[in-house]
Amino acid sequence: MSLFDKKPEVSRRELRDTLRKSDGKGKFKRDQRVKLESQAFPKKYGPMISSQDYKRALNDLRRQRFQTKDYAEKLKIDREIKLLEGLTKQS
Repeated sequence: MSLFDKKPEVSRRELRDTLRKSDGKGKFKRDQRVKLESQAFPKKYGPMISSQDYKRALNDLRRQRFQTKDYAEKLKIDREIKLLEGLTKQS
């Protein structure tokens, strides 16, 4: 089930809980996934995250991945993107 199937926007708490409960694809521990919520979705997005905000945050991560020169950092950002994309895809 996708994160935005039933509602056009989700609360930060719901997003955080979803990240906490996800498996992390074996790459991220629970606290790292929760920390990702605050890094990828800063306070400028407000208390509710819409699907447009979600797409914007993914594009910001992609831009950050493109701009960084360190391969290890690129790999970390790429894994974060895949984790976030996995939450919105149909199961």
